[in-house]
Amino acid sequence: MKNTYFKTFLYLAVFLLSIGMYAQTISGVVTSEDGPLPGAAVQIKGTNTGVSTDFDGNFSIEAGADDTLIISFVGFATQEVLVGDQDQITVSLEVANLLEEVVVTTGYGTQEKRDVTGAVTVIDAEDLISVPATTFAQQLQGRAAGVNIINDATPGGEATVRIRGFGTVGNNNPLYVIDGVPSDSQNNLNPNDIETIQVLKDASAASIYGARAGNGVIVITTKKGKLGKPKISFSTFHGTQNAAKDVDALNARDLGEYLYFADVYAGKTPSHGQYTFPSGPAVTNPTIGIPNYVFPSGASAANISEYSLTPSNINAITESADTNWWEEVTRDNAPWKSYQIEASGATEDSRYSFTMGYSSQDGIINFVSYDRMSIRLNTSFDALDDRLQVGENFTVSLGNRKGGFGNNSEQNAVSGSYKHHPLLPVYDIAGNFAGSRGQNLGNNYSPYATIFRNQDDRTFNIRILGNAYASYEIIPDLTVKTSFGIDLNTDRRRDIGRPQPEYVEGNFINSSSQASSYNYQWVFTNTIAWAKTFGVHQIEALAGIEAIEQFGEYFGAGRSRFPFESNDIISYLDLGDATTSSNYGNVSSDYSLFSQFVNANYSYNDKYLLSLTVRNDASSRFKAATNSALFPAASVGWRISEEDFFPQGGLVSTMKLRYGWGITGNQAIGDYNAYTTYRSNIFNSGYPITGSGVTIGFDAAAFGNEAAQWETTTSNNIGVDMALLDSRLTVELDIWDRVTTDMLLQVPITFSNGDAAAPAINIGGVTNTGYDLALGFADRKGDFGYSLSTTLSGYTNVVDALDNPDSRIFGYGSRVPSMTVTQQGAEISSFYGFKVLGIFQSESEANAWAPYGTYNAPGKFKIEDTEPDGEINDSDRGIIGSPHADYTYGLNLNLDYKNWSLNVFANGSQGNELFNYVRFFADFNSFQGNRSTRALRDAWQPSNPSAPKSAWTAANPNATSPIMDANDQTSSRVSTYLIEDGSYLRIKNIQLTYTFDDTINSLLGIAGGNIYLQGQNLITITDYSGLNPEIQTGADTTIGFDGGYMPVSKTMIVGLNINL
Repeated sequence: MKNTYFKTFLYLAVFLLSIGMYAQTISGVVTSEDGPLPGAAVQIKGTNTGVSTDFDGNFSIEAGADDTLIISFVGFATQEVLVGDQDQITVSLEVANLLEEVVVTTGYGTQEKRDVTGAVTVIDAEDLISVPATTFAQQLQGRAAGVNIINDATPGGEATVRIRGFGTVGNNNPLYVIDGVPSDSQNNLNPNDIETIQVLKDASAASIYGARAGNGVIVITTKKGKLGKPKISFSTFHGTQNAAKDVDALNARDLGEYLYFADVYAGKTPSHGQYTFPSGPAVTNPTIGIPNYVFPSGASAANISEYSLTPSNINAITESADTNWWEEVTRDNAPWKSYQIEASGATEDSRYSFTMGYSSQDGIINFVSYDRMSIRLNTSFDALDDRLQVGENFTVSLGNRKGGFGNNSEQNAVSGSYKHHPLLPVYDIAGNFAGSRGQNLGNNYSPYATIFRNQDDRTFNIRILGNAYASYEIIPDLTVKTSFGIDLNTDRRRDIGRPQPEYVEGNFINSSSQASSYNYQWVFTNTIAWAKTFGVHQIEALAGIEAIEQFGEYFGAGRSRFPFESNDIISYLDLGDATTSSNYGNVSSDYSLFSQFVNANYSYNDKYLLSLTVRNDASSRFKAATNSALFPAASVGWRISEEDFFPQGGLVSTMKLRYGWGITGNQAIGDYNAYTTYRSNIFNSGYPITGSGVTIGFDAAAFGNEAAQWETTTSNNIGVDMALLDSRLTVELDIWDRVTTDMLLQVPITFSNGDAAAPAINIGGVTNTGYDLALGFADRKGDFGYSLSTTLSGYTNVVDALDNPDSRIFGYGSRVPSMTVTQQGAEISSFYGFKVLGIFQSESEANAWAPYGTYNAPGKFKIEDTEPDGEINDSDRGIIGSPHADYTYGLNLNLDYKNWSLNVFANGSQGNELFNYVRFFADFNSFQGNRSTRALRDAWQPSNPSAPKSAWTAANPNATSPIMDANDQTSSRVSTYLIEDGSYLRIKNIQLTYTFDDTINSLLGIAGGNIYLQGQNLITITDYSGLNPEIQTGADTTIGFDGGYMPVSKTMIVGLNINL
């Protein structure tokens, strides 16, 4: 027994002695080319033992001679150092290959990009802030392969974002996760507050968000404090904006010529209530008489003393003019300015970051602008030997949109500039707004008067977004975290209605309406995470539960006939006539989601990667029998460059192969789709029960669908990540598909069921297949550095099934029959109409063609007989174009030499088509107002207008527009004439920057800074005749519809950044 005790004691002594011999305190410092790196991680390989460097990059750790230290820091290449006989180690980290060292944030955790097996794109924050914008989505355009972004082109407008095509005919918006808080909105978030953006594109990356991730996820992390000395910075820019393209409409004389020929070619004697035309046989170069006054109509003189503009006597004498309405409604050099101050810092136990920003942007349309002020505070604190961490991320932003302008509106500044008559001046002889009460001047509102009267309209918005969290390390490698986040939006809208007595259908009544709304979403998340390394095995696991609730409501009221029109009176509703009062209110959102999720990542020998995710969501938007759904995902990766057989030091530095599969969901179908809802109003539910008067009851507002179930999207993704030429060239390629089943859509119901809205039902499926490619090359030769990166992506889209093979879902119609259709075997929102083969050059050619009623004639469209049945009718309509691009791309070039740098960024789209609705009212006899120049200059005309129609021959056989004809109501029907190629290449950003040297910094007493000159949207190459080839989606059943879209602004900016 004593022998046993002695042996045990001896073994213990030898063991302790060995520790004393081989374990030692290793000190060191971690630096970069810019100096010490505080907060760098130093870890003993194969263990969970590690420390962080202090403010000066110093560290101290207990390690044995055979141990290897792993030194890492975000954005830098990781290094491994064998301890050996060293007791002092100095390590200098180099900037990382982005494919290997970038950290990806999912909202629930982080992972190095080198270990990611899903399709994830990481956007460099410096690339984002190089393009001043009011939303981050505008900055993201062209930066990420597979992400298609269309900007709004108005101050404060949100961009349309689509990730990997259109997976449904319902809602295709992605989910935004901002500092862990999910949101449907990009509104009112200061782009300068963003530190990183990751785009989760496939289901294996996004499925941890389950029901909300069917259209992809954009994860945003705002700036946080970093270890080191406190930093204070100030940035500002000032710029001017001008329209990149102008409206091309006829002047007063040329419009008169158009109207003359339109009457002549219609077989009418030319006449007009304003113009005078030559009498007798038609001539090719008519003399157009322009009156001195348009009210009285066509008068050469008027008794000015008889002017009157009162309800009982409207005699608003108006002189004729030659007005370019686009020049009147736009302004040159519209100002744009921004200011931002930031303060950040950290100690070993706390971090903080504070930002305050202000931006003010006037639109190129008069009286339209947007102001935003934002405050952000991020803090975190460590306690209990760094085992406990608490923190918060909060942003408060205030937005104010001034004036009124909406894209795709028949009365906006763009549409009005095409349609409003050029004979009309801005003001009549008394200085009041001139109107269209004279003969044949049309019934369009004055575009200038409209925006002038709307200049006091306001939309105020306050958004509070953020979360508070606490995490605790229970034991080494096991951490629990709880987080509560909220996204609160409130809106206050004021719409002042001014009298418009000059308008042909106008009145003298003023009005005011006010509307208020609020919407909040809170999310409560609890997770437990475990990570462990067992030799060559690395395991990470995460499990959590999450509860989400969203609720919103709105209320509005209005009155008219205010005694005065000053803003302080007309904005106070109680001062309006009480008998004209109206009000409304409703719930805008009301749903909850309860979820459980599990994620596990496994790595073997740093070569073979596996990720598994399962999430279960239960949504209040479905009935109990179908409200719960499971969303699984799996992905694998092979870091083939780590294999022994892989050649080292060759062309390829690193290579990783990836495959991912997963299922995500979509529940964006309205909050009460499962239930029939009711309304009570005199129009829908007023019943003459007694035979005298009306009794208001209840009526179905929307039918419910108890059987509705989750719309699901299954995706497959094969990818490869490579670094070549000693990591100077990077390649990321993904080939993918997305198959959506049980697609949810509102299908029209028969009128015999009533006038209630139809519910969303599961009717079919859609398949998208595509590719994403990102290439980057960077190198440096002494003081000269350069980099070039490009993104390229494309997809094909096909509707697999609807409720039956013959179903057609039509999109928006406006004043023309619906121009888009979604049907089985075709793309979502395909353009639908007649196919124009050309223009009839003679009467014999027209007579020989399939008749289209009495339409066929020289100069008219030659419509394809698609049946073919020898007759042109509505059955000959079919798919005539696609709004989906063959591919989209972005190009980014950076050059730097010493203190100077140049950045050029371009993006574009190829192969998509657009429906130019402006042509409907600007090229044809649709309205009495103005026309486009092509309606006159590019129109087919006979060489001898006075000859019989049977003898007409073309004066311009290459004409692209049909003959002018005052009686023609057929040529304007939806056809390929209204479909145009929407391809474009835009030089979006050119920036020249000078970074201050030490001499200037010392002279100014600052730590550093730069000044830059930037030009935005300076060059656009496109064949599209509209003002802007970037057309937002609107409803996803009507894509590529241009109903009067704003042009982008050519912007020149001077900016300054200073670090104090």
